Amino acid sequence: MNKIATSHIEIFVGEDQVINIKTLPAAKIGLDEASDALTIANNFSNGGGKLILIDIRERKTITRAARTLFEKNDIPPKQTAKAILINSGIICVVKNLLKPKDPKYPVKIFASEVEAIRWLYSFH
Repeated sequence: MNKIATSHIEIFVGEDQVINIKTLPAAKIGLDEASDALTIANNFSNGGGKLILIDIRERKTITRAARTLFEKNDIPPKQTAKAILINSGIICVVKNLLKPKDPKYPVKIFASEVEAIRWLYSFH
């Protein structure tokens, strides 16, 4: 399993070939950390066609700019689908309603890891 860990984020490709980006407890995630994580994820994908699971539930803080970057539907480019895990079900509903109408690939926000993975696997 390919795995890279920084002081803020762990990135690995699971046996199911899903690229996982997981924020670490007590991490302060800013735009630089989010950008670095997505760049590494893109390198793991060899240019595209992968499923990405971003888990930002365990972190101390995350800036609005970092959250917005994670939620974009074209970063990293040429992927199949991206699921984002957060702590609040209500925020998931609101954010999913406000997502872009014509995404480069599907992005959806979840409070349940099981539902996020099930959704990602629908693109396998």
